[in-house]
Amino acid sequence: MTIGIVGDGSSRSRSNIKLEDNRGLGVQGMVVLTGELMGRGVSSNLRCLYCKLRRGDVNVENVSWFQDRPYAYTTLMAAFAEYAGQNYERIEAYIRDKFDLERREISKAFTERRLVDTAVTLCLASDILHGFLLDYCAMERSEVDAIIASMHSSVVECAFISQEMSKEESPSEVFIQAIAVLMRMNQIVLNTEKIKMSEVSEYDGFEDEKYFYLNPETVHKKVVAFVNRTNRYFPYDLREIQVMLADDKIIKTASNGMGKRTFCTRIPVGNGKKLSFLKIPKEIFCAIDEGRYDFGEGVIKKYE
Repeated sequence: MTIGIVGDGSSRSRSNIKLEDNRGLGVQGMVVLTGELMGRGVSSNLRCLYCKLRRGDVNVENVSWFQDRPYAYTTLMAAFAEYAGQNYERIEAYIRDKFDLERREISKAFTERRLVDTAVTLCLASDILHGFLLDYCAMERSEVDAIIASMHSSVVECAFISQEMSKEESPSEVFIQAIAVLMRMNQIVLNTEKIKMSEVSEYDGFEDEKYFYLNPETVHKKVVAFVNRTNRYFPYDLREIQVMLADDKIIKTASNGMGKRTFCTRIPVGNGKKLSFLKIPKEIFCAIDEGRYDFGEGVIKKYE
């Protein structure tokens, strides 16, 4: 499913019969459509919010209920329009007061600014729906709060995915930037100190002042799942990714003591056991996330 913002905020004026300029209004609105292929062009894609639907994502029982009652959905839309009309001034004031604040907050999470207004618009729309469900439909506040919180989270997640779908990068860059996105989404969680054996299932690794130490198997699995959701081709297994990270000078290899090189660092986790972690310098990680890493030379670019 694709949600596209219509118009770029510009307007075109026309003259009246007296050749006087009439005030022009910019094209505004939103288009929701379904399809299987992405659009072409980075600029066009960044003005869309791609929502990938998978088997199991749709509540079949609810859909069937509406299909059996053909006027139920249109009645609900009419009720929402009536609610919006009755509360127009309050809603308009809310949007005016909240939009810039929400835009600044959401801007912190995205590198592509064109997706920000799309995400803000949908988040504010869900806030308006919050009032409708609470006041007009008389639903329980706890239920409404949970629904709207889920909508906010889904909007931001879809915006992240849309941002990633617009990019063409090396596999190493895709891997590192996907980790960065998943960290911001709290789907990859690192402890702030060396983890113990009992904490392995709780965290995806840990960090210190200079390095990220990532559990290679779990992080690779999460990255592959995330990248696949962005409709990008990412057929690399863990070994192939480790080789690419080493070739791009993101990680260093070390001897395993048996005449071979290893891509991971062995860290004691208690009970006399050691686990393997991908040891990635934070300086390089952040440079890749910010687009300042030269993959050809394996060096960090200076700020311009």
